[in-house]
Amino acid sequence: MNGGYKVRGKKTHALSVKSKQKIFIAAMQLMQEKDYEAISIGELSTRAGVDRRTFYRHFNSKEEIAQLIIDEAFNKYEEYLRTLPQLEIYTVCKGFFEMLLQYKVPLTLLNRQGLLDIVYRSYMQNFSRIARMAIPETDDEDLMSWELTYRAEGFWSFTERWIEEGAKDSPEIMARRIATIHPSNKQN
Repeated sequence: MNGGYKVRGKKTHALSVKSKQKIFIAAMQLMQEKDYEAISIGELSTRAGVDRRTFYRHFNSKEEIAQLIIDEAFNKYEEYLRTLPQLEIYTVCKGFFEMLLQYKVPLTLLNRQGLLDIVYRSYMQNFSRIARMAIPETDDEDLMSWELTYRAEGFWSFTERWIEEGAKDSPEIMARRIATIHPSNKQN
């Protein structure tokens, strides 16, 4: 988590960013110690050194902390994709898993706590936006929507398995796997 969150075109105050970071770190620490469901907002706020009002100023629920991780990760990933001259499947996938590797500890904690469903919801919201960069435009919005669903679910299955197996395979290995089985590499 780093600064630079924008609100109405202006950077948020440094203390606001710092409060979010403290809450995030506190949540990760508490998840190492106990079940997620047993963590109260009061306990989380106390651990972070902020009051409950500060927590609710930034988050509506504990789940939003996990969503923040994925949203931040996808924002970084989108920035990376925009630097590529061409969106080739291997490079796109390698970059995705390199980005996720930066979030290995929180993703492992969320998996251990049985919270990958929160990650999945944020993933699905972000995937559609980013995948549109790589899929050729079409007049058939309905068909494109189905294609995005198909690609997102397959990619999520790889991602989920990778997280569940401890994210031990390198981004290069994961990208090679996906590129090998991707439909663009198959002959009819």
